[in-house]
Amino acid sequence: MNISKCSEEARKMYETGKGYRDDTLFGEGYHNPQEVMMHEIGELGNLGSIEFWVSQYLHLFSEQEKEMLEGIGECVDAEEFAEKFSNENEFNNFCERLIAKIIDDRNYCVWLCACPEDVKSSYVEPFADNGSEWATEYTGEYIEEFKIPSDAIILDDLGPEGCLWCWKQ
Repeated sequence: MNISKCSEEARKMYETGKGYRDDTLFGEGYHNPQEVMMHEIGELGNLGSIEFWVSQYLHLFSEQEKEMLEGIGECVDAEEFAEKFSNENEFNNFCERLIAKIIDDRNYCVWLCACPEDVKSSYVEPFADNGSEWATEYTGEYIEEFKIPSDAIILDDLGPEGCLWCWKQ
């Protein structure tokens, strides 16, 4: 992983070995990297994840996989990128192969922000701005600090909205 190509927030977490999250906000308990990434791509249409892999992990992919990834920057979302494949299963299998190469034997992932303020500004304030009662009363008392192992990798980088960190647990 080339941390210099990552966001300022990712670099901060990498350097300090710490990240923050509040499981009471979105703590569904999903930590399997393969499942989380397939949800991000398949269900949420998060093309940014695949673009991040290209910027960080292209060296892990075969020539054929690299060819399939050409032009990804011109796609609007994962659904448009998936049109390069003959069917949804082929697209899912392709993504699962790439994820397996990236995560290797790592079996745990978690979205973390660089500081408690980023948790609030990214995941609470947008709801407070819309008048949500829970968000206006949010105190941040459940924000936890996570230790990021030195051998952890990043699967996706959303800057102040957090990074998806992955490690063996």
